[in-house]
Amino acid sequence: NTPLVGMGRITADARLAVLCDLVVNPENRHLGIGKAILAERMRIADEKEIPYLYTELADDNPLQEMYGRLGFVATGNGLFRTIHNLPK
Repeated sequence: NTPLVGMGRITADARLAVLCDLVVNPENRHLGIGKAILAERMRIADEKEIPYLYTELADDNPLQEMYGRLGFVATGNGLFRTIHNLPK
């Protein structure tokens, strides 16, 4: 039996995907697992040609910077990534 080390899901329609419940077991953090989960969810949204990916992070969450490097932009209560602001 392999223990679960992390998970993340997206819910979506044709225009908007919402990234929900991305978590990594504390014993397995800082190994790139969360970034890999996020990258796979972003790949799925891109593959489905969903133009907007949305998630929420607390203002003081240290992952804000990483999300910014991946093309997410702070807007109100959340972070949006669109096909127009992908990292070059």
